[in-house]
Amino acid sequence: MAAASVPVGEKLEFFFCLAKQWNAIALNHGNSIPKGRLENAAVQLLAPSYSIAFAIETLLQERHLFGAELLLRPLIERVAVLNYLAAEGEPALDLWERGWDKNSPSLSKLVEYVPNLQDSTSEPESQISMGEFRRKTLKRLHKIVHADPFGSLRCLAPTDDGYRMVSGPMMNNPVRYDEVATDTIIFISALLKVTERVFPGANWPDKWV
Repeated sequence: MAAASVPVGEKLEFFFCLAKQWNAIALNHGNSIPKGRLENAAVQLLAPSYSIAFAIETLLQERHLFGAELLLRPLIERVAVLNYLAAEGEPALDLWERGWDKNSPSLSKLVEYVPNLQDSTSEPESQISMGEFRRKTLKRLHKIVHADPFGSLRCLAPTDDGYRMVSGPMMNNPVRYDEVATDTIIFISALLKVTERVFPGANWPDKWV
């Protein structure tokens, strides 16, 4: 069966299984080696990143779609920061270790350091460019996090006679579920790749996608 025909829910389950495996490998490796500045930063950033990822997993299983989508922004922020530190080295580590300030790169700039951050889960002809995906996705996540009126629309659930506002699970909204699940797959993939990047000496499996 072609990858594109696999249901989003099955893809999501597969990537969360990988995340649990990658988290364990990174933790065991990080605790067993002498750590430099990047490795120390990696441990500090990966632990909350995987914690957020597993919280998203639980929320999606229970169909708390707004909460799951809300957590995508802090997840990709940490993934982006870690890619930035790995790419820019000592100057970036100096800045990060002091704590972000007015000279720190914006999230829009940071995500440029994340390789292949685009919707690669759909058919090739329907894909948008990497830059366009980043722009549209970050704009949407910013609005959800910062109480923009648009965020309220993400709490709308369809009914037989229209829509209603909900604050709990959205059990009958497969379109929204697929949207959030697809973004989650993309972000989890980016998390797995940066985990490998910062711990290249770990015993990673040969193939995972």
